Amino acid sequence: MWQFHNTEFYSNFDLVPGGRGDPRLVAALLEYFHQSLHGIGKLDSPAFYFPAQGTLGYADVFLTYAVLFDALRTMGWDLFSSLQACLFITDALNYLCCFLFFRKGLGLGVSASGFGAFFFAFNAPKFNQMGHVQLQCLFWIPLVLWCLAVWVKKEKSLKPWAAFSLLALGAVFLNLQLLSSFYDAWFFIFWMSLFLILSLCFRATRLFLAALVSRQWIPLAGAGAVFLAALIPFLMIYLPVVRELGGKSYDEVKMMIPSFWSYLWMGPRHGWWGWLWDACPSIQGFPIEGEVRLGFGIATIAVWAALTGAALKAARKKEAGLFLRLGATGVLTTSLFYLLAFQYTPDFSPWHWVYGGVPGAGSVRAVSRMVLFLALPMGAAIAWAFEWAWSVKKGSLLISGLSLLLAGIMVWEQVDLPPFLAFSKRAELGRLEYLSEKLPNHCGAFFATLNPGLPYSATDIQIDAMLISAARGIPTLNGYSGQSPPQWGLYKVRSPKYGEYVKNWIGLHKLQGDICELNIDR
Repeated sequence: MWQFHNTEFYSNFDLVPGGRGDPRLVAALLEYFHQSLHGIGKLDSPAFYFPAQGTLGYADVFLTYAVLFDALRTMGWDLFSSLQACLFITDALNYLCCFLFFRKGLGLGVSASGFGAFFFAFNAPKFNQMGHVQLQCLFWIPLVLWCLAVWVKKEKSLKPWAAFSLLALGAVFLNLQLLSSFYDAWFFIFWMSLFLILSLCFRATRLFLAALVSRQWIPLAGAGAVFLAALIPFLMIYLPVVRELGGKSYDEVKMMIPSFWSYLWMGPRHGWWGWLWDACPSIQGFPIEGEVRLGFGIATIAVWAALTGAALKAARKKEAGLFLRLGATGVLTTSLFYLLAFQYTPDFSPWHWVYGGVPGAGSVRAVSRMVLFLALPMGAAIAWAFEWAWSVKKGSLLISGLSLLLAGIMVWEQVDLPPFLAFSKRAELGRLEYLSEKLPNHCGAFFATLNPGLPYSATDIQIDAMLISAARGIPTLNGYSGQSPPQWGLYKVRSPKYGEYVKNWIGLHKLQGDICELNIDR
């Protein structure tokens, strides 16, 4: 935890990691949520892109963060400290829930469970995505799998109501993940679909699943009904947006489908592998380099290659036990996921088939973010392998020593990263207070303009407007999210035609009353 959040610790919690983009955006969205719970604004339409409606569905809902954030803001914490606390709490829960899943659900030992949970909660790709705050909340997924693991292991002794309770609880947890981080939940659902398909390809697992469903169809049907009922809020938020705006174009998705070098790349400041930036022109040519820092390190790649080979043998072995076969299927599913989400040539990736044929895939722009979820099945398999190595008797000293050395290298490759790019929350709060005081109380809405001498990007200004809007309870014509409403053209704040874009938006929606201009001059 110290290394993962070293930016905060080294700055006495003044610095907020992630730069001025997504962390400030998420803080603004959470502040809208907090204010709406206290009677200011509408929960389903945070007041950006005003007067567009349904703007809640333009980004993640951040439900888990929102509940924590509201409690902290109600206690008097400032919005950036509240955001920092949300990250600390969810990272701790990522580790704890994963540890409990490995220990209680899979029956791994304490050391192996601790190592696997570390790999899931504090891996290098996750650190490199620190700026994307919405991706850091993953702990609902291990809870879903824990429920499933207990159900599978004990289903013959469970009464129908107990089996239904476990499955229904898992269904609720999955919906909570969907409402907290859509990408992570979608990747998990897709992985589970691949797992079931692969399981049907092998006779032993196919017969097991058929027998399981025949014995447990009533609890399964009941849990399915619970899942669909709990899914209604998600559908109410997002279906109108999908119908109005559609998904992402494949050309946009293609820029963030990983290639070979993506899995070696751990960022230019990594202690061991940062030199690849100067040595490899392919890495320098990534369209969005920050999105494809997917490297877990050479040691992890070597271990995973060995596990995939062992899984292929175990899946074909007639004498292999059922749970070994299920574990091997999980390893093969993860490797298959990587193979599908891979850019083999500039013009070919199997992900194009997924994009066109799998529900929800058209809304997944950053395919590379899959590794944050895939660290969970990888962590489980690697933890199991190390537990086997640490418990083997024949040649135990040599095998245990080599496995401990390998585990140490893997840990070091995850943590050998410097503090993340950050901004000062004290300076930012003072700046926002100054800008907020400039906005007159009589404004019915406002739009932001920029002093041309300041270095801020267009994204910075859009988020400034959202933060001020959320704090003051005054709608803004500006906005920034994964989607934007039709005919909204206010992003280019430095354009000579920006004033014309504002007038067009006001005229399009026939806005009346005082529409104020707020000049960002600090």
